[in-house]
Amino acid sequence: GNEGICAVVGNFHVLTFDAEQHRERRSGAFWLVNSPQVKIQGLFKFTSRFPGVACLTGLIVTGDSISGHTLRFEHIGPAEWQTGTRVTWDNHEVLPGFPSEYSSPDGILRGRKQSVDAGSAHKVGGTLPVFEFYLGTDLFVYIVMGPDFASAAVRMKKPPGAQDGVCGNFNCVGADDVQAQVQARGFAQPLSAAESLFGGVPGVDAQPAPDRPCDPPLEVEARRICADAGSRELIDACAYDSCRAGSTRVTPVLEAMDRML
Repeated sequence: GNEGICAVVGNFHVLTFDAEQHRERRSGAFWLVNSPQVKIQGLFKFTSRFPGVACLTGLIVTGDSISGHTLRFEHIGPAEWQTGTRVTWDNHEVLPGFPSEYSSPDGILRGRKQSVDAGSAHKVGGTLPVFEFYLGTDLFVYIVMGPDFASAAVRMKKPPGAQDGVCGNFNCVGADDVQAQVQARGFAQPLSAAESLFGGVPGVDAQPAPDRPCDPPLEVEARRICADAGSRELIDACAYDSCRAGSTRVTPVLEAMDRML
């Protein structure tokens, strides 16, 4: 059909609308979706949990499909989880409480912040904060919080005309959404300050750390926790993120994110 899902999970794993997977590692603002009707940028930073590879910390959605409104989600810290996160609609804070709901006067946005009991669906228990945003009739954004990072899924109908970005060009051809192709089209580079919707782009505050062999006991334990993440690719991604973090402390969050997204 003409509806698809793009997911950004953990430290910048991307599943495109055309079901191709790739990974980015640099910090900064990136186009996830760039079309005349829908514009979505993601902000990626190095965090205390993932100091060597960038993670999603912010998301901005705007465009003609939502009448020019702007939804902004961002973990600003210093507190972790939802306490350090701020959501605005046209620069006015919404969803300040936990849990909370918000509907814009014109009905374009219906948002909700609530907790999900991961223990009801996953082997590892725990309560995760999630954000749900229904934008107009054709766009839904779902965000799962980690301590100082997030994962997000964008479900939308394919808009008329061309689109592109880290989430791919949504042309039902996965082969042209591999990382080399996305890079060749200019979407694997952080945006300039002038292009960023975040009011300037953060400097690259560390070089991405090179991949190194995972500690074998850590990998075994991470794969045990990640076993319910879904496909082999998602299990591998979940275990990889745990190895990058150097601890299984965040693994239950990653596993739950992969399952929910």
